[in-house]
Amino acid sequence: MVKKMNELRLTRAAIFFAIAMVVMLAGCGFHLRGALQIQTILSPIAVTGLPQGSELVIELRRRIIAQGLQVTEDTAAAHTVITLGDEQSDRVVTSVGPDGRAREYRAQYAVSYGVTRDNDIRLETQKVVLSRDFAFVPGQVLAAGNEEASLQKEMQHEAAYTILRALEPLGHSVAPSKTP
Repeated sequence: MVKKMNELRLTRAAIFFAIAMVVMLAGCGFHLRGALQIQTILSPIAVTGLPQGSELVIELRRRIIAQGLQVTEDTAAAHTVITLGDEQSDRVVTSVGPDGRAREYRAQYAVSYGVTRDNDIRLETQKVVLSRDFAFVPGQVLAAGNEEASLQKEMQHEAAYTILRALEPLGHSVAPSKTP
């Protein structure tokens, strides 16, 4: 009998705690980010500054098309131009073993970007900087190289998503009227 009462109290306490957490999260303004939604008014979009075959450009173009928007290579025909630059990939030793050899690395990726819309600067040049840590096992050199390449590609995909996230609010602002 006492055991059932204790279980009932624990159940009530757990329910109360869950409700309190939901109320606190809602009260602080927390909400999930939701799906990426770029306004069609930004279309067509051109991506410049890096070679068209680079992983970041390919991923940006793929994600723009997935949003149902047009991509163009002609910057004169584009309403929105994403200008990429200063792309850097690097690897830094973060941990050294007792034998003096590197045990852990940090793969780093950085790229700068800016956005113009109808030849008006809408987003000043900004920089996306990402990093990932990975272990290095001396007997598995090939696996470590593959892991680093995979991490670099993942960071490029995340950078593309971050850049497109920055485009979301631009579609809500009205383009300035141009007087000849």
